Order: sequence, then C-alpha cells, then structure tokens
Amino acid sequence: MKNNKEFGDKLKHIARQALVFANSDYLRLSDDEQNAFRSNKSEQQSEKVYYYLMKKIFKCNREACEDFHDNFTDEQQDIMNHANILTVGIGEDFIDVNDFTPDNDLLLKFPTVYEYDYDNFLYQVKKKKK
Repeated sequence: MKNNKEFGDKLKHIARQALVFANSDYLRLSDDEQNAFRSNKSEQQSEKVYYYLMKKIFKCNREACEDFHDNFTDEQQDIMNHANILTVGIGEDFIDVNDFTPDNDLLLKFPTVYEYDYDNFLYQVKKKKK
C-alpha cells in the first residue's frame, strides 16, 4: 500500500473535499458540528461521499463503481478504508463512533465516555426490571 505522508495528506484532502461535496457548509461548521456531521450523515450524504471518493481516488465513474468495488484488491480496499475513516471518524484521530444509545442518540451527545456508559447501564437496569 502507498504508505507515506504525502499519500496520507492527499487522502485527507480528498476526504475533506468529499465532505464539502456532501454538505456545502461543512467548512463553516464548528469542530463539534463537523464531528457530528461525519458520524451522522444521511444516507444520501454518505452516498455522495462514497462516490466522490471512488471518483477521485480510483478514477471510477458512478455507473462502474459497484463492479469496481466488488473486485477491489486488498491494497485498494485498504486505501478506501483509510479514506472512509476520514469521512466518518471524529476528533483529530478520526475515531469511528458507530454506537448508538437505546434512544438512537449519538454517543457524541455525552461529554465523556463514562457518562455514556453510565446512561447505558441505567437503561439496562431499567430493561431488566420490566
């Protein structure tokens, strides 16, 4: 895999462009709002990001993307995974938060992981009592 800083910087740039393509106000959002957008895009916005990444990274047009993706090499899948995490992850390390609370609130709603964990604990206790 192309594993160097220049390539990583290029993927970050493409990922940011994809996010702007999906939400033209993306760069105007605060850091917290950008985190929330990345982790909770609509299906339509996610699709826009996916096709933008495929077009820019693999020069793949929309019609051919599905067949192309189904036949990815391991290196191509690694590249796409790297680019994708940059469009869904939160924080400066782009951690993928795909966990929802029982009420479908994002984990980002909680100021700390402890508060999320405690809320989840209370929910489980409540469910056991029923």
